[in-house]
Amino acid sequence: MQENRWDEESASFVPVETESDPMNVTFDKLAPEVQNAVMVKFDTCENITVDMVISAQELLQEDMATFDGHIVEALMKMPEVNAMYPELKLHAIGWVKHKCIPGAKWPEISGRDAHLEKTSRR
Repeated sequence: MQENRWDEESASFVPVETESDPMNVTFDKLAPEVQNAVMVKFDTCENITVDMVISAQELLQEDMATFDGHIVEALMKMPEVNAMYPELKLHAIGWVKHKCIPGAKWPEISGRDAHLEKTSRR
């Protein structure tokens, strides 16, 4: 989230330049599949560190056969869900983890996501 401060001269809010921590990563600048892997693995889209990104990339490269890997795959194969705001995707991920058995694979997860997609349009 970007911070702003009130500027008296311009009578408007202006962005505050924050000191960048070399260990933090800007979530929006990550590739979509890495964003999804970070959200599935760490249940957040804020305060992302380099270590979290590395771990998420391992999920994409080596652990795709796991339940978390299948959730990432389902997100990537469903453009309607993949296009959601990160906060809504986190809700969808939590819902799928709650409703699916831990060994579920892409087709079953996709069916659960489709149900969530229908309910989020109301």
